Amino acid sequence: MTRAPLLAMLVAAGCGGTAGQPPNKSGAKAAIQPTAIQLESPNGETPYAEHFAKRVGELSGGTLTVYISQRYPSGEAGNEARVARMVRAGELDFAVLPGRTWSSAGAPAFAALQAPFVLTTFDAARRALAGPADALLKADLEHAGVVPLYLAPSDPRRFLTLKPLAGPEAFRGLRIRLYDEATTAASVQALGARPVQGISTGEVYKRLEEGRLDGLETAAGTVISYDYWRAAHNLTAYAMFTGIETLVASSAAWKRLSPSQREVIQAAAEDTARADTRRPAADAEAVESVCSTGMRLKEASVAQLRGFAGATESVRAALRQAPATAAVMRAFEATDGAGPRRLAFPAACAPRPARAPAPRDDAALPEGTYVTRLMPRDYDAGGVGYLGPREGLKWTVRLQDGKWTRTVDPVLPGTVGDYDGAGTYEVRGNEVTFRYTHPRVDASAPEVLRWSYYGGRLSIKEVRVIDGGMSVVYTAHPWRRVR
Repeated sequence: MTRAPLLAMLVAAGCGGTAGQPPNKSGAKAAIQPTAIQLESPNGETPYAEHFAKRVGELSGGTLTVYISQRYPSGEAGNEARVARMVRAGELDFAVLPGRTWSSAGAPAFAALQAPFVLTTFDAARRALAGPADALLKADLEHAGVVPLYLAPSDPRRFLTLKPLAGPEAFRGLRIRLYDEATTAASVQALGARPVQGISTGEVYKRLEEGRLDGLETAAGTVISYDYWRAAHNLTAYAMFTGIETLVASSAAWKRLSPSQREVIQAAAEDTARADTRRPAADAEAVESVCSTGMRLKEASVAQLRGFAGATESVRAALRQAPATAAVMRAFEATDGAGPRRLAFPAACAPRPARAPAPRDDAALPEGTYVTRLMPRDYDAGGVGYLGPREGLKWTVRLQDGKWTRTVDPVLPGTVGDYDGAGTYEVRGNEVTFRYTHPRVDASAPEVLRWSYYGGRLSIKEVRVIDGGMSVVYTAHPWRRVR
């Protein structure tokens, strides 16, 4: 028997209250109800989190279901640390968090993840996590009182700036926005720049536009999703480090699971850590996308990369000497491919004059089928009453040849025909207007939305919508393109 069917049988036998139920009053055996696992992810439905959720469902035979929520978006300052504190306290059961969160949340060894110019590529980070560093970092999470499930590399962390940054001398005097993490702040200071922390993504955009901020540390995909490309037009073709994603469970939540459920979750997590979620390809696509807006991709020479390493040596030396980070640093620096490296330079990023791109009438909103799942708490967060089922609502939108349809599962009361809504749409630059023809022509006023697309996800901001409920539907989470 293969591992997956065996695990499914174990879960069916071991989930308290979900299997072996007595007959109901009609004499028929009661239906098995899946156990729901709520996974909080400040960065939304990441590729790793989605893969984990899918594998849990497959390995458990459907008796375990993972729902990914984003109640505490990382765009708001302090939310990642807040989620870490909550999962440590047992106020949240499961959480997906960037590794940068943990150094100030009870796991100081994680400060080594932000060591400047050590793990600067996806491949180097993956090799490092395949070695002894993985066990060391997980042990530190256990010491912090949480159950570590996976550590996986995400995206190279670049600099997006108002002026190009080739060598270390270009950083002097710049105001650079960072997430609230001490090692990165020390690295930026070592380069002669001033770290700016504790501000939201909306404030970042505003300060860039007004010239009160000179740049930020970011992944290429974030440049698109937060519209930063409209305000800053220089992106580095080198990274200071590569992000790491972590999945943890609270000790209390872990104890509530049966042994067979834990085995399924651990197996799904191990599979996720090894999975090919196309992160390098998605990063390359994001870089090409920002270059298509007129962004300039700035390379650094070998000598300049050595200069970055030299300027930040004091930060690495401190990490080597600190008891909490010394062993992890030794493992990282011994990794094949460690050190400052150039990142790929797509052909679409050939040098061109920097410009602030104006919206174009021919901007392409990708056609296809998009889905999002909303939970009751999403409506609560939007201040909208919710009368649907506890397990939430699955919304599906199809875009094809200027026409759109929208369905919801389960079907809501009052729905006419097969669709919750349908009509035509028109794209102008980064705005799309939806007009209704179902349940009748102009059944509702046209809705205007601002969109961005990256890595198979459609992010939407409202300009004008018909009511608060539709605002939640459109904006609570990115829409995943499924075909």
